[in-house]
Amino acid sequence: MISSLPYMDVGNTSFYTDDYDEICPYTDSTAPDVVYLFASPVTHAVDITLCQAVTDYDTKMYIYENTCPDSGSPFACNDDSCQSPEFLYDYQSQLENLIFTGGNTYYIVVDGYGGSSGNYQLNISSVGLDCISATTINCGDTVSGNTTGGTNYATIYPCVETWPEFGPEDVYELVLTSNYSSITATLSDMVADLDVFILGGCDENSCVAFGDYSAVHIGAPEIPPGTYYIVVDGFLGTSGTYTLAVDCVPYATPTPPCFNTGDANLDLTITAGDAQRAFEIALEMYIPNYEEACAADCNGDGNVTAGDAQAIFNVVLFGGICTDPL
Repeated sequence: MISSLPYMDVGNTSFYTDDYDEICPYTDSTAPDVVYLFASPVTHAVDITLCQAVTDYDTKMYIYENTCPDSGSPFACNDDSCQSPEFLYDYQSQLENLIFTGGNTYYIVVDGYGGSSGNYQLNISSVGLDCISATTINCGDTVSGNTTGGTNYATIYPCVETWPEFGPEDVYELVLTSNYSSITATLSDMVADLDVFILGGCDENSCVAFGDYSAVHIGAPEIPPGTYYIVVDGFLGTSGTYTLAVDCVPYATPTPPCFNTGDANLDLTITAGDAQRAFEIALEMYIPNYEEACAADCNGDGNVTAGDAQAIFNVVLFGGICTDPL
């Protein structure tokens, strides 16, 4: 079982039995095979290869998604793609840029062409940012970090293609459970030229905000619930310590305009019935909706009183508008 990526293992298929075969494009394999299981915690791209120094035979490799075996319907498969120092023919297997979906289980089968078996080295790595190892962060948190000694997975972010980010990254996962107006990620206490990015997904191509010291993602009008990523990266290969603070502004539904027209029953005319309705609202004999309360509140003070009812009645008797002084 594979617990995390990147992953490397060596072995020898000769000590196993023949349980699987797929057409990719060749079939009729009688070679022994080995199966690895990986439960993907997030959606991300991966590269899987047997073209490593140890592998010394003609391989096949296929992937099943959630069901093993799913004969005839592999998620992906490859027979001949590359070679290794121990086998100088392009008869070894490699699968690149596979999209593993978070929550799904993947079965990686190392097999051989025909009856071939032998030593192998299996390498599996994430393509792009390493979100599997992302650190959880919440709105309002302040954390300390150090990118030194990490790995560089992303170099160009489309939101600012002129910044070559060759340094190692620290990746943080931010889960929003409600709507927000903005997310701000701020760096301080830096000893190197670090930059901060906010991503809408586990992919540098989903960059939504960036900055030397602070990145601000503003909703249009709101930022919906979901999983976001904050990346601290190193400009031109730099790395070092930093402090990261994350602040989020909750989204407040805008209050609709309030029209103090006196038309309390919203029938587009002002009559004695509107004055009566305002009086009922003032005495709490009638519970109005927002528009009705606004219309009945002639003086616009936020309360419906008997004075508002009288003002509406004056409009019926004498004309004018209900905001006229009594």
